[in-house]
Amino acid sequence: MNEKIALPENAITLMIGDTELTFVPTELAYNQLQNDFMPDNKVAPLKNYLNRIVIAEHRDALKALLSKPGMPANLATAVNKEFIPEVEITVKK
Repeated sequence: MNEKIALPENAITLMIGDTELTFVPTELAYNQLQNDFMPDNKVAPLKNYLNRIVIAEHRDALKALLSKPGMPANLATAVNKEFIPEVEITVKK
């Protein structure tokens, strides 16, 4: 039997080929990602962030994908594009 997992409203599911990954980003996890970035350290914070927000049932699938070049940045970008609200900012003179 293939039971559906009850997911929070803010869950974001991505399909990477035949692999489904569901993430539940939080403001705390996102802020920690931003704080962890260093000029010479970008990939490890992205991997840590994705591991923090992926649902337990998809951790093994995520681990396999994170070993591929560029995948941490691509996945984090896709998740954050959905998670972070678009805001129009203009400079008033």
